[in-house]
Amino acid sequence: MVTGIFSGNGKDGKLAYVSANWSEPFAGRPGIELVFTEKDHAKEKKPDTGAMFGKFGSALIISLHGDGGIYGCHVVHSAHQNKSFSAIGRMETTEFSYADGKVEGELTTHGEVDTFGEKWEVKIKFLAPLGEIPKEFQVAEEKKPKKKTKPAPAAEDDDLNLGDMGDDEPAGEPAAAGLSVKELALTKDATGVEYQAMVEHVLFQSPSAVKKVCAELAANLKAQGWAGDGPDMVNAQSSILKRKRGEAALTIFVKPQGSGSEVKMFTEG
Repeated sequence: MVTGIFSGNGKDGKLAYVSANWSEPFAGRPGIELVFTEKDHAKEKKPDTGAMFGKFGSALIISLHGDGGIYGCHVVHSAHQNKSFSAIGRMETTEFSYADGKVEGELTTHGEVDTFGEKWEVKIKFLAPLGEIPKEFQVAEEKKPKKKTKPAPAAEDDDLNLGDMGDDEPAGEPAAAGLSVKELALTKDATGVEYQAMVEHVLFQSPSAVKKVCAELAANLKAQGWAGDGPDMVNAQSSILKRKRGEAALTIFVKPQGSGSEVKMFTEG
């Protein structure tokens, strides 16, 4: 059940169907994926993918944790020129709960949001069945390492060097260094690069065409350890790439600008 408003540039998206499924853990916690669509998607094996490509009309794909905390939002609206994009914006849940085999609550953007010139608003209530977490999506509890203890030195051992205690303990491997916004891989021909550190955004232009920019970014990010996070949506007019690296996530928008392209990279984590 879903009721309420999902507007795009002033037109209602008429969401009528909702499904809830467990998804891959995010940030060490089980994830829930809510798929809202204009047309029935009940028979679709991967409703999120179909919804992203407009198979079920206007749609909203939300990724969140069991406490209602949202970490992913994909907007698909027939009234938008950019038919599909990711933008959490001011989206949040209220009165959210998961109990007794169902998930319910409210989603709201607290008014109209403007994302790259596309205006949209969400204010909906929903209720959907959701069973127990499948084993493949369960997060194992971390076991605390046991502290190794050393026997007390014998009193007569006058030659004991106290400075050597613990030398036989294996040194821990250093954690992989995190990347700052300015270390993200860009294209070789990137110009007009702007780093917005406060919101962790990167903006730049390229004289190359959209598809070429997407291909180069995908290769450069892969070499930097970023993996795909869902299907890429690449076409000449507007493209979206999503990548993840540990707990960090990237959403990249590539659009034509003059004879080249404009790139906007949004980071999380």
